[in-house]
Amino acid sequence: MSQTVIEIWTVGLVQWTIAIAIITIALIRKRKVMNNYYKIERTEDEISDVLNRAADAEEFGTSDYPGMTYEQGIKAFAEWLFGETEDNPLED
Repeated sequence: MSQTVIEIWTVGLVQWTIAIAIITIALIRKRKVMNNYYKIERTEDEISDVLNRAADAEEFGTSDYPGMTYEQGIKAFAEWLFGETEDNPLED
């Protein structure tokens, strides 16, 4: 890969990581009930698979969900991550 592609991919990955951290903090603050916090319900392999698929889509400029907003994607990922839904955010 060229230096520019790697830099673009790295910036995108950093943006996703920051967005996930921000959403996670917001969800924990918003949905904290009697000192019970959401815990991550997915395995490292499941999370890595979703993040890698998202990175591939970003790198190659393809998306299976062109009508979905960025915020909807983050919300879908967070709900899946915390076990609020069993629907993998990148599965049909």
